[in-house]
Amino acid sequence: MNIAAGAAGAALAAEQPQTAVLVPAILGVGLLFTLGHNLVQGMRARNRSRRRAEIEGHTSAALVVGGWDSALAERTGMRSRWTYLILGTACMALAIYLAIGAWANFFGATWWSENIAWIAVLIQAASLAFGAAGVYLLTLGLYYRQPPAWARPFIARNLLGRHARISAPRGWRRPARADKLRLLGTQHITDRIAFTARLVAVLWSLVAMSVFTFLALRGQIPRADSGGTIEGDLAVPLQVGLLVVIAVGLILAWRWEAVGAAVMAVAGAALAVLAGVQYPPTVAVAVSLLFLAPAFLHWVAWQRDRGAVHIAVLFAVTAVLVGGVWAGSGNLYQKYFGPAHPESSVAALPDSAVQWVWAGGTTSTSTEVVARLNDPAERVRVVLTSSSNPDRTYTSDPATADDADHLVVRARFDGLIPDTGYRYAVEVDGGLDEIRTGTLRTLPTGSARFAVAFASCARTGSNGAVFDAIRELQPLLFLSVGDFHYANIDTDDQGLFRAAMDANLTAPAQSALYRSTSVGYVWDDHDYAGNDANETAAARPAAQAVYRQYVPHYEIPADGPIYQAVTVGRVRFLLTDTRSTRTPQSARDDDAKYMLGPQQEDWFLAELGAARQRDGIVVWVNPDPWIDPAAAGADSWAGYTRQRTRLADAVAANGLTDRLVMLSGDAHMVALDDGMNSDYTTKGSGGFPVMHAAALDRPGGTKGGPYSDGAFPGAGQFGLLQVDDGGGRRISVTYSGRTWDDQTLVQRTFRLQANP
Repeated sequence: MNIAAGAAGAALAAEQPQTAVLVPAILGVGLLFTLGHNLVQGMRARNRSRRRAEIEGHTSAALVVGGWDSALAERTGMRSRWTYLILGTACMALAIYLAIGAWANFFGATWWSENIAWIAVLIQAASLAFGAAGVYLLTLGLYYRQPPAWARPFIARNLLGRHARISAPRGWRRPARADKLRLLGTQHITDRIAFTARLVAVLWSLVAMSVFTFLALRGQIPRADSGGTIEGDLAVPLQVGLLVVIAVGLILAWRWEAVGAAVMAVAGAALAVLAGVQYPPTVAVAVSLLFLAPAFLHWVAWQRDRGAVHIAVLFAVTAVLVGGVWAGSGNLYQKYFGPAHPESSVAALPDSAVQWVWAGGTTSTSTEVVARLNDPAERVRVVLTSSSNPDRTYTSDPATADDADHLVVRARFDGLIPDTGYRYAVEVDGGLDEIRTGTLRTLPTGSARFAVAFASCARTGSNGAVFDAIRELQPLLFLSVGDFHYANIDTDDQGLFRAAMDANLTAPAQSALYRSTSVGYVWDDHDYAGNDANETAAARPAAQAVYRQYVPHYEIPADGPIYQAVTVGRVRFLLTDTRSTRTPQSARDDDAKYMLGPQQEDWFLAELGAARQRDGIVVWVNPDPWIDPAAAGADSWAGYTRQRTRLADAVAANGLTDRLVMLSGDAHMVALDDGMNSDYTTKGSGGFPVMHAAALDRPGGTKGGPYSDGAFPGAGQFGLLQVDDGGGRRISVTYSGRTWDDQTLVQRTFRLQANP
């Protein structure tokens, strides 16, 4: 392979992600097979003796026939010139291919590595390694008769050499070191100590690998609060693969102790850095030490007859590995789980009887308040008071907060006054909790002016300043459009979902926002059952159960998908569940493939039919990217094109093309399309405005598109939908994509048809 071929391969990889993986894999396996074959042959004493005899015989013959220079290659254990030229070219081509692929994949050539920095760095490191090998091999091939001095010490010892210890000219022989300083010489490290160190290292390695493999395969290695950035189907093979490398190092240490120990140490460090993506840095360092310890024992046994330089290198390498793991894992952990924008300045509230409280499911005459207590209570009530008339007070029926309900109480209020502010507080065993109180406003009827904030994608327990920015705008509603947290729970464990929700609802900035307005919430993948989750997810029962217990919501089915609707003035909001009844992404894209399951599609079509006769407009809250070219297996609507077309046709058939807007999340960006690119109808009837708002507190990224007004990836971002309805035939809707520091990234006003 040459450079042009490598570039062509990279271009092909952009269209065929499988090729991007297979081509370098095939090349890499071929090179590794060559190295492995030489390694095995070098370990066999019989072959080594035979090769030594052959080389010495060829050297003698060459000296007699052609003189000293003609025998140089054979005498020093070098292979043929073409061996080095071919392998060197292959290594350089693979290095170039991997360098291109590392960044091409990072920017979206393969879905599983898009925007994942550690994969790009890992592939880039492999590229550098192959590049260094290519330079070395090509140097030997090009300067075959007179290799440069820096290459000479490696020729006879290299895996691609002949592994024969033969005589060489003085210029090639390293001078003897008679003045070696053995800081830990044989008088300190005896044969018994060396044997014990090696035995302990072997036993330690076997036990550590067995335990770690068992835990990895069973998925019992605990994750960070925000779940694993690397999904289980990729993390487990990586972990097991590195354990196999450690085992190879253990085998190598039997013959080449220093080399084997180095392989074990590097693989252990890589395993620790991988852990740093998923766990806190302290755990990563613990994993590093777990696998560095046997490598260190091997080094101790190995150095007993080595000099001070070897010992210094031993400690330096160990220190660099441990320090590098600490720094690398810390940076990785901060990147994936740390704040993506400045923290909020809101102070944490003092402890009280109430752990958290929020309100939602609010209509013009009703609302729902859900609270969780810190301790069991016999009599719990929620008190709701009109802000304009303190004498108008509503009190919920008394309830008991016990462990059976996980200390959660739910209160619903009816008969409220439209477009009126209310304050609520929780009364626990006769005492009113004045620490964690909240406010809300019932929804207006008829023509009205109001603002709705919406956003998605926040790390678990985020306390970002973006929540303060949203609260300061005093929106009538806050819509969480998916990825409320990033716990990525993939097991049917309600306790894990409760813990993730608790982390968000007790974060000072989030708590202050949710207690300042009414909330509407639909999930996406990370807060439902893990990345790209669908109806087959094991966590689905737990996710649905905890949602119904913890979240204040509008009317939803008694079980199954979480879809709901509410009317604000003359605006009908439709909140759809695009996860819990979604057909697997890998299924054939036909009429039987659903992003909204059959039950939810029937409900949605009925809502569109009703909207056709109703005065006003429709806001469709759809978490996943709508605008995206068709792609088999895609996680967006691009992989569900038959249903996308059915729904687009239904919007057009009901005359709602100029009466509907879509609010979306998922992609870590603010984006706006005016309808230019959102038309997926059969007849090209026209599109509708699509507005994305994210990420609240996650690294920026883009998905889907194109978008007429652009996409703005970033963190600390949200959207504001301002409705100005004066009662006429048109309703003015203004969308603005905003940041935590009061910047407006994009803004546009649409005048939508209000009447049928």
